[in-house]
Amino acid sequence: MFVRKDDEVVAAAPFTTVLMKDDTFMSAAVSAALERERVADPYLFTSRAVVMGTMASEGEHMFLAPARAAPPR
Repeated sequence: MFVRKDDEVVAAAPFTTVLMKDDTFMSAAVSAALERERVADPYLFTSRAVVMGTMASEGEHMFLAPARAAPPR
């Protein structure tokens, strides 16, 4: 995604559609229990999601151009 103002890019970020485990941010115990259940049902508690970044990227995924002072009127 790119956001432009006049001819200048002011913001940019890659977005990816993924199949995400709903327990990604749960405790290790919850994830371990669900992984045992996923042996029989691999898509148990999974959802499609749009995330910023990609599976191959690291670090900050959003570029924001530095703010500029408004020109005098």
